[in-house]
Amino acid sequence: MPMALVADNVELFYSDHGQGPPVLMLHGWTCDGADWSWLAGDLTVDHRVVVVDFRGHGRSTRTVDLYGAQVLANDMVRVLQHLSIDRVVVVGHSMGTTVASALAVEYPDTVSALVLIDP
Repeated sequence: MPMALVADNVELFYSDHGQGPPVLMLHGWTCDGADWSWLAGDLTVDHRVVVVDFRGHGRSTRTVDLYGAQVLANDMVRVLQHLSIDRVVVVGHSMGTTVASALAVEYPDTVSALVLIDP
């Protein structure tokens, strides 16, 4: 099971499929990366698609606190570093749009575009 260590005792589950320009897909609150299965499969035809379960969601480590947008954006940067991805299109849904926006503001050289669904 692919996991990225993003902080002390915090591992995030992710999937990484396809080749081409990278796309990072961020799910909503109380969901997990499986929510993107309907779209991720189609995108892998010509994109590298990374889908992450946020901390406390899906198969990732649960923590007592630290679920704010900035913390989760920092986690995403660490996942991208783990995968040697320098620049990415970020697709977010619901809470994922907040994390995507924080990621774009704090790490503008990392985010090439945002797709925000149902913010």
